[in-house]
Amino acid sequence: AAVAIENARLHETLKRSYWETVRALTRAIEAKDPQVLGHSERVTNYALRMGQALRLSPEDMENLRFAATLHDIGKIAVEEQLMRSTNPQAYREALENNHPLVGMSILQPAEFLTPALAGVRYHHEHWDGSGYPEGLKGEDIPLSARIIAVANSYDNLLHAEWAGPDMDPEKAIHEINKRGGTELDPELVKTFLSVMGYPEIINTKR
Repeated sequence: AAVAIENARLHETLKRSYWETVRALTRAIEAKDPQVLGHSERVTNYALRMGQALRLSPEDMENLRFAATLHDIGKIAVEEQLMRSTNPQAYREALENNHPLVGMSILQPAEFLTPALAGVRYHHEHWDGSGYPEGLKGEDIPLSARIIAVANSYDNLLHAEWAGPDMDPEKAIHEINKRGGTELDPELVKTFLSVMGYPEIINTKR
């Protein structure tokens, strides 16, 4: 019994240490670009609010939290390769498309994160099958990845450089609504609009 308790304690210590390390890596990559500073934390907040509305189990909520926090961890390798590239602009798109798979490979050694890997790997898949890395469609995309996709899209609209300076929260909400059924799971878009306090916008394509 004492050995089992000690093993469990060691497991929790290793789990905590690994978690702190990957969190530090996430903060490090965000610190390189003010446009994405705090992105993972915001995405995690939106995703967990959706998970609560969907009444996910405590275990599923924990896995969603891990996946949302670490969904962009693969960009660490992307950024390093870009710095070494002689043609960063041409190289960026291919590397960006690979970051979900890179992220999964970074996290695979941590067995406790195995249930969260699907959210990391598939958060850029689209409801209509036009996403990457595998072109999954509809409910073939894991639920955690579909949740993160909505949260990620919203935060990108508000904070990404390409979104432009005039994208306020309400405009971003309308844009998310438009993407339901194409890029995003339409039912999860409804959930997101409800938890964000915009239920009246649901199914209003503007």
